[in-house]
Amino acid sequence: MSLVPNAAPDELDSPFYIQNEKLCKKWEEYILARGGQIKGKYNAWSYTIHTKVESNHTWLIDIKKATYSNGNLLLSSKYQNLLETLTFTAIFMDTDCKNFYIGKSFFKRQSRQHPFYDQIKDLVKRGEFNKSLYEVKFKDSRLTIVFHHQNDWFDMADRILAFDQI
Repeated sequence: MSLVPNAAPDELDSPFYIQNEKLCKKWEEYILARGGQIKGKYNAWSYTIHTKVESNHTWLIDIKKATYSNGNLLLSSKYQNLLETLTFTAIFMDTDCKNFYIGKSFFKRQSRQHPFYDQIKDLVKRGEFNKSLYEVKFKDSRLTIVFHHQNDWFDMADRILAFDQI
């Protein structure tokens, strides 16, 4: 399956539609070049892409964008009415690592003394540096990594897909 537009006819000339379509096509090329599967929809206001890629592990990658409008022009901050997430999920069995959470909140941050935790921390440190890392959860062998406002971060996708625990 592939990406399909679900835009109204009057959206097709919108610069927002063209920009979203361009990014969706880049993701489609990226995933298909790695032998993955992709499906999703896009228009001028949003896109939702679901992928599955086999590398050292089976990775599910979700790329989402939603633009919300309340009609107030005074609230036009880049991030205020925009949801953009890039989510990576995979199962890691036999790590012997306890559940952990890495997030922006000081109170939720947990430190673990485990090689797997250290490897994940190193893997996502660029996201912490540029403040795009939203959270990392490892629970019941499922690792989920979420970035905000980095839906075109293909080099991070390369790093994550190439990741293999020691």
